[in-house]
Amino acid sequence: MPTLQLAGGRTFHVADSLLAQPADHVRRYHAALAPETAEEEAVEEHMQRAVPQPAPSDMLGQMAQQARLAVFAASPKARALTILVEQVEQQPAGDLSDQGLRDRLSYLLACGLTETQVQEQHDRIAAELRALTAPLLATYPDAEARAIAEAQAQQRRIIALCDVMLGVEAPELTTRTQLTDALLDLLEPAGLVLGAHSSIHPLLRQRALDSLCLLLLREQYAGRLTLLPTPWQKKPNIYLLPLGLFLEHVRATSARLPA
Repeated sequence: MPTLQLAGGRTFHVADSLLAQPADHVRRYHAALAPETAEEEAVEEHMQRAVPQPAPSDMLGQMAQQARLAVFAASPKARALTILVEQVEQQPAGDLSDQGLRDRLSYLLACGLTETQVQEQHDRIAAELRALTAPLLATYPDAEARAIAEAQAQQRRIIALCDVMLGVEAPELTTRTQLTDALLDLLEPAGLVLGAHSSIHPLLRQRALDSLCLLLLREQYAGRLTLLPTPWQKKPNIYLLPLGLFLEHVRATSARLPA
């Protein structure tokens, strides 16, 4: 796994591939990059600064307070990177709660994490995501056909997002086309299909993951799929399956679906 150097000889390790990460971590990685999450963090930062807090009298306390606030001003890419951190100072990263991720990012920033380091890892992960989604993307005979397909994809996502906000449950995937759309909604990097400034809403990525997990559960109940717990599970949890294994199961199921 990639090892990144921080100040004072400190190190942390980042996952070398998304395929070994739980499928839900990939969703959370995308969510951290989304503009909607950045807006939520900005609101939280405002609330943290607006609420009067006693100023620490000692220098160490003041530095700790500044580090906590620095988390909210960190780039979305830095927030996303913390989800893929596996070890800090040779110790397992552990807590993946929202507060746990903030504490981890606060530590990394205080130890000198740079935007250059963050960008390098972001570029590496983005390249892997492009490679994973490339086989799912259709080819078009001309620019007009591609523009029509992109408009249809955008329309589908808008309708799906409206369904989410209205409380409509994740739909059952019954065709290969629906399955491919769900995989793209889950994996596609922002800007890959619909332009440099496009992004997929985190709720839509969650809906896609829910639909894919429901599909695999249906296969399990039908006896066509056997799920085994991974080392970090006491019992099988589809959301926490390593992405590589998750995609293997999805591809096997896809072969049994109509077009």
